[in-house]
Amino acid sequence: DKGDSDAQFNVGMLYEFALKRPAEAAIWYRRAAVGGHAEAENNLGALYFEGRGVSRSYPEAVRWYRISAERGHAPAQYNLGLMIGRGQGTRADAAEMARWLQRSAESGYDRAQAQLGRRALQALCAVGHADQGGQAADAPREQVPRDALVGLVARQVLVRVAELPPPGLADAGDALARGVAHLPPLVVREAQTDAHGVHVAEIGRAHV
Repeated sequence: DKGDSDAQFNVGMLYEFALKRPAEAAIWYRRAAVGGHAEAENNLGALYFEGRGVSRSYPEAVRWYRISAERGHAPAQYNLGLMIGRGQGTRADAAEMARWLQRSAESGYDRAQAQLGRRALQALCAVGHADQGGQAADAPREQVPRDALVGLVARQVLVRVAELPPPGLADAGDALARGVAHLPPLVVREAQTDAHGVHVAEIGRAHV
């Protein structure tokens, strides 16, 4: 209660996950957030996104995600990008969505890398389909920076391939195909989040 934002954040975590009392968690997250705690800002945004402990408000979720994202918190950058891309609580803007996802991905956040990689693959497939006489309408509407995405696609595919067991890979082409197939899906499932400590090294949550 004396202004230690780390302690306030930890109390919020205790209320949210151990005691299952999100309303109290929101109070403590807000106290930490007012003190400039990026993870608390992100988690407060998540409560507003979900409508747990507070009234659901996409504009408030966007506001807190943006504050956290501007401090460089990668999960918040990812969350903000997804909300902007879907037009939740703010005007939809594919270019701004891509910028936030790219910033998150450049921080090493794997979910952002996977989102960008998937979008790049979709764009490349759409271009190939158009080259073969497909309809232009099949191309994705979102404009994502190509240079950044090509590298991220390769990175994600190689990571997924490296995780596969050695037996049964006939050739590099098979490995590539299986690696792409194991990329996480692009679909964002609304109001579904994981506990804070689960995601890589980030302390915070991200929309799946």
